[in-house]
Amino acid sequence: MLRNPKFYLMLIADHILLATRAYEIVDKYKGEIPQLIDVASSIKAIIDMYDQSFKRSASKLITEQVAALDILRDDAWRAFTYYIKSCTYRSDSLVKNLANSILIIIQKDEYKMYHQGYNEQSISLNNIFNSIDSDTELSNAIGTIGAQDVYNELKQAQDNFHVKNVEREEVRSKRDKSQYKEASVMLRNEIDNLGKLITIMNRYDSSPEYNQILAELNVVIDRINTECKARETRKE
Repeated sequence: MLRNPKFYLMLIADHILLATRAYEIVDKYKGEIPQLIDVASSIKAIIDMYDQSFKRSASKLITEQVAALDILRDDAWRAFTYYIKSCTYRSDSLVKNLANSILIIIQKDEYKMYHQGYNEQSISLNNIFNSIDSDTELSNAIGTIGAQDVYNELKQAQDNFHVKNVEREEVRSKRDKSQYKEASVMLRNEIDNLGKLITIMNRYDSSPEYNQILAELNVVIDRINTECKARETRKE
């Protein structure tokens, strides 16, 4: 028997995963079981609907712009950190000591910065800005060691990235929700009908393929259900 997906807990990504894996399984067996040909076509059409609701040229363009600005932000971060580090080797003891005091602040996030996501990196940078700007000695040190230009460039790079990333999130929030909802209803009905179809066919023809299809689908459903329940538990 096909187990019931917990659709009421599923996110968009869960729906797409279920549709994709169900299609792969049904498509694999449709050569041996012709009744699955129409099922495979229906699920593929649902996947296409999900794609249509997400793939928008404007969104794609903005995403590319965000990625380009992230690269510029990384470059600005490197320029700033490399400059500060170079100052720690200066013969001028004042410059060296001031640079070391700034280095203590930026080293907290330096090595993890390149492995963070967009938003996490923004948080780390803003924390650094706040630590420096809220401390008169540190903010003055930036100017004293001649790091004001690279520091300002880093701030500007972060601001540019933030503005475009906010725009990207706004575009993403305006995706065609009605088409997504329609695809989700169709997926729920298709999975339900698939389970009934295989059960009926198995009743009159005990071919091992039927049980194999159910087993493979249940593995996918169990995985998604488990993740959904775990996600709800983490919210509590």
